[in-house]
Amino acid sequence: MKIKQSKLNIASECFAKYGYDKTSLEILSTKMNIALSTFCYQFKNKDVVFRAVLDDEIEQFKNLIQRVIEKNTNPFNSICAYIVARTIGLQKSKNLVLVITNKSLSRKFLNHQIVQEFTERETEYLEDILQSGVENGLFQIEDITIGALAISSTLQSMEKELNQFSNIEKSIEKLYGILNIILFGIVKVKKDNTLE
Repeated sequence: MKIKQSKLNIASECFAKYGYDKTSLEILSTKMNIALSTFCYQFKNKDVVFRAVLDDEIEQFKNLIQRVIEKNTNPFNSICAYIVARTIGLQKSKNLVLVITNKSLSRKFLNHQIVQEFTERETEYLEDILQSGVENGLFQIEDITIGALAISSTLQSMEKELNQFSNIEKSIEKLYGILNIILFGIVKVKKDNTLE
């Protein structure tokens, strides 16, 4: 069943505000200005609505990432833009983050295939950026696949912490610190690439 975007937006706000468990059918029907009996007839239960909200957030997230990918050609700018867009996209997708960070909701609403597809897509995109950077002399990396996996794993492990900030600017500020470590490392080297 296709749910109108306006109703999806309302449902998304309710789930983000109250959480999955505390968002009742009564809250959803009231906020959507629908009688409870009509709501139950149309949607059966809140799981149907929550799945639709998640599908919508996943689609919006994919579209944001795709726009970033198409917009940037310089590998250094691409990797920075991707990481920032990924963080902003997840921060706007509050229900998706709720499911990612909550194991019981994750088991119920995210099938393994979706998570695996996202991870594979992200790794492929990062590999493409790193390969382009190596070819253009911007990056020096021995194993591109391991580099892409390291960046992806770092981002995934930081999701919960970055999403704790209420405003996006604070997340981006933290993110630039992470970016510096990812892109420039932590070891101080001399011009001849030896340790200081």
